[in-house]
Amino acid sequence: MIQKNNIIQFPGGEQTTFEQTPRDITVNDAGLPIGNIIKEAFLDRIVFVPRVSERQENLRNELMQRIVQTAQAINETAVTREGETQVDWQEKYLDKLDRDIGEIKQSLQATEERIAAMVSQTLGEIRDRDNQRHAEVQTIRADMQAIRSDNEETRRWIIGMAIATILGIAAMVVTVLLK
Repeated sequence: MIQKNNIIQFPGGEQTTFEQTPRDITVNDAGLPIGNIIKEAFLDRIVFVPRVSERQENLRNELMQRIVQTAQAINETAVTREGETQVDWQEKYLDKLDRDIGEIKQSLQATEERIAAMVSQTLGEIRDRDNQRHAEVQTIRADMQAIRSDNEETRRWIIGMAIATILGIAAMVVTVLLK
């Protein structure tokens, strides 16, 4: 069950809201949730990772350009009574924006690294399982080959016994006829 306080959700993408009531998660054979959900076991949180479309990327870039243009326009048009072109509060605001953007970039980069590590770990586990299955298949093939060779040898013995039986019966018939 998903608890509301155990959900981290990134904006955008196909699924941007979560249900108010807890719900069961369907999982695949490996125990991982199905769909756009990745479970971070060490945090015991559910992360909804949206698919970012080209349109969303364009909107985000356009929004960033407008913010920069607005800040530049404020800088250029703000004039104090003494005729100065830059005001101290504007610089502080822009510095704060730069810091906030830097923090957001760091947070996104850390999230990307965590997701990449989880994907890498999952791929490693899949590779290990594949190697195990390959070894099991090789063992089964060797066992089947041993059974085939045993069957061939048993068939030879059966043919030999049949020929010996036929020759024995023929010898008895010849013996009875000759007496």
